[in-house]
Amino acid sequence: MPVVAHGIADWLPEYQTLAAATGGQGSLDALFVFDGDNRRGRVRQTADTFRMYAPREVWILGNEWLIEPLAEAGIPRDRLRRDGFVSTTADQVDRTARILSSRAIGRWAVLVSRLQAPRVARLLAKIPSPGAVVPAPIDTEPPREGLGRFLPRYSALRLSRDALYEHIAMAYYTRRGVI
Repeated sequence: MPVVAHGIADWLPEYQTLAAATGGQGSLDALFVFDGDNRRGRVRQTADTFRMYAPREVWILGNEWLIEPLAEAGIPRDRLRRDGFVSTTADQVDRTARILSSRAIGRWAVLVSRLQAPRVARLLAKIPSPGAVVPAPIDTEPPREGLGRFLPRYSALRLSRDALYEHIAMAYYTRRGVI
């Protein structure tokens, strides 16, 4: 049920977003988009973030599937970069750190699913250069209000599954000393 799914997701730790850190002002040198679940939400949020912060480079860390929808959403192809040699979130963070150390990038942010954001924020804290997190909405949000929040929905099942995964991943990364 949506009420249960949102409860599981809302129990994830707090983190500071790019919007909170900047008040929605300024620009970015680079935006790193981590491929993963909720790709449609990531594409929508990347397009919105591009319009708001006008990053000089948008790095896709993962599958090339994201490139065409981002170009269609208005991001110029000459600003899109891709590194597909990553398989896990930790790999994506490590690759981000390597890209940052090899280029003159001042202000940057990482865009991930809103569910993945707390874990990524903790992983990014180990990178010397300060970056921020941009949470992307999940593809289909179950209702939070009205009678519909008490009726079973597939979108609530997916939200519960993804949020539980993040709780387990946070515990796993914490136990291993990664975060």
